[in-house]
Amino acid sequence: MQNCPICAAPYDEFSDRCKTPNCGWQFISLLSDSPAERAAYEEKVKQAKEVFQVQQFNQTPDLIRDPFETNEEFAERLSKRSWFAGSATLIKSGYDINTGKFPLELHYEPWVLPLSHADVSHVIAPRDLARSIYEKGEKHPIQVFLTANIAGEVLVDRIMLVTGIDSFDVIFTNENVIFTNEAMSIPVIWLSKVRLGKELGIVCEGAVHEVKNEPEIVVKLYNAETLRNHGREYEIKIEHMLHHAPSLPSHAPRIVQLCWPTAIVRDSSSNFVGFAMPRLDFGRTEKLESFIQPKLAQQKNLRTDLGARITVAANLSGVVSAIHEMGHRIVDLKPINLQLYRQELYVAVLSCDNFEINFPGHSFSALWVTPEYLAPEFQDKPVSNPEQQDRFALAVIIFKLLNFGIHPYTGIAKDRNAPTDLEGNIAKGLYAYAIKPHLKIDPMRMSGHQCLPDEIRMLFDRAFGARFDQRPTAREWFDVLQRYALNSNTLLEPCHERHLKFSGQPCGECHRNAVLGGSR
Repeated sequence: MQNCPICAAPYDEFSDRCKTPNCGWQFISLLSDSPAERAAYEEKVKQAKEVFQVQQFNQTPDLIRDPFETNEEFAERLSKRSWFAGSATLIKSGYDINTGKFPLELHYEPWVLPLSHADVSHVIAPRDLARSIYEKGEKHPIQVFLTANIAGEVLVDRIMLVTGIDSFDVIFTNENVIFTNEAMSIPVIWLSKVRLGKELGIVCEGAVHEVKNEPEIVVKLYNAETLRNHGREYEIKIEHMLHHAPSLPSHAPRIVQLCWPTAIVRDSSSNFVGFAMPRLDFGRTEKLESFIQPKLAQQKNLRTDLGARITVAANLSGVVSAIHEMGHRIVDLKPINLQLYRQELYVAVLSCDNFEINFPGHSFSALWVTPEYLAPEFQDKPVSNPEQQDRFALAVIIFKLLNFGIHPYTGIAKDRNAPTDLEGNIAKGLYAYAIKPHLKIDPMRMSGHQCLPDEIRMLFDRAFGARFDQRPTAREWFDVLQRYALNSNTLLEPCHERHLKFSGQPCGECHRNAVLGGSR
């Protein structure tokens, strides 16, 4: 058996053409071994290989056995061709001149991620060949050949490093690497097999549509410009998100807390066009901003008591904590991207495909940030620490929830040269509500920050203080706020006007009403 120089698929000596789809290389013998003919042949191979690799990059295998397919047929289907699996970086410093072992650092496509747990890998190349490979570049594509065993598990039959003309077997310490269907399957919705309903919303990168006869899901389809400029990045990102969804602290029935991808959406040509996600019931929810602002909340008949506000803050912290525990970051965390369930007080996070996703070897940066929720260290530069940005934005939202919608960087300036906008106040660190009063800015008169317990005020002081690395994590917020939400009978109490307040503290609502000119 020999290997096709284009796709590396094995063939026998009687074959005149490769049978791998998208390859079809015609096997020819050189009439002579002259340098000119050899160079022409190698150039033709190089061009054909480049075309084949481009075609491979846009395809992923279907790793689910069809119900009408036997295990033998499943294995045969998988083994018919190779698949683009990612790239390998040659580690020159680890090359062993005596054995020819050239170690690799592998960077897998999302569908190959279970392989990332495989042992150390290498190729074998004598010194001159190793040097020649390395001079072409330290990073090269890898291809994978698959098969299946009698249990229907997908096996890696072979992995090859492709370096122009030459291909090399990638060798692992653990020779047999098994993919399980549960781990490897990527759910796909084909546009040709579903009927789209009405358009539910338009965003910068595309539009969200309902799916007829599928009331529990919607699909987000990216527009042509997004697919042209960022389509491949989004495809890899969504596939990775499908395997790395956060585990939420609450699993309340019929409550969507994350609009997280549940399937890839492809057109009839197998092109990536978007993704499916759970359908959020907007009839049961309001924008969180409406709840944060007391007047808007009253107009929409939302609960405005302290118990509700603490519960919402705790629930939001829990969702953000779950996202962070998976290594993901929201970055553009703000109330407009959050929906509140009116009765249940759970918070739903939208626009999850714009998160910064944790995927070693790839960088999926968030595309947007909002200045009034942007940490001071990033006001005039890119967000270099997404976790710190999330911690800051979460603290701003919690502060507004617990203090009648007041932004922590609004106040009454004592200096004529003070900034006149929120972004300027944030950049200058003008936080007026600390336990130790700020010298350059006073609090808003209707603020109820002095009615908060010390442990919550100290969290805010850390969040908005000069030591950025001391900001509370989402988990810290959740642990503290959840305790108040679950123990409202002992940690909260009614004031003489029947407002809820923190036990042993003045009533923030009474203070606010007095400033505004009367009690309610």
